[in-house]
Amino acid sequence: MRAWVVQAWSQKVGQLRNRAFLDAAMAAAALVSAADEQVRLSEQLALDEVLGRIDKLKVFEPNTAVDLHRRFVEQLEADAEKGRRSALDAVQGFRGEPSDRLLVLYVAAVIAKADHELSAPEEAALADICDALDLPAQQSLARIWGIAGSGPHSA
Repeated sequence: MRAWVVQAWSQKVGQLRNRAFLDAAMAAAALVSAADEQVRLSEQLALDEVLGRIDKLKVFEPNTAVDLHRRFVEQLEADAEKGRRSALDAVQGFRGEPSDRLLVLYVAAVIAKADHELSAPEEAALADICDALDLPAQQSLARIWGIAGSGPHSA
């Protein structure tokens, strides 16, 4: 019983520590998902994959993250400018280490490349995310594309 309590407590602490990261990552993913006005199945599947790969996101139930992403997307669809501002505020509100801010950008980049092409609106959304995270866009995206193993325009 004691081990279960410690594990549950550890998970709650992890959730509290990583909530701002979750908010920023899901907002960034939504900005890219909705950038070309159509959230594709490949983007949703990429989001599921990211949720299972990133330790800072694993402390949350996948439904929590997916629901948060959906709320940001719905805001973007209902009122593009207001939704954009809300999502960028969530991204900008994250004050993590530079490596954690790059991880938020990585989440967005994975979603952007889910359909094997990068549209101009997705590129613009990634640049906005870099600005919100106070990351140099060109350098940060080059690093992200290097991690992902492909350039922004390759399949």
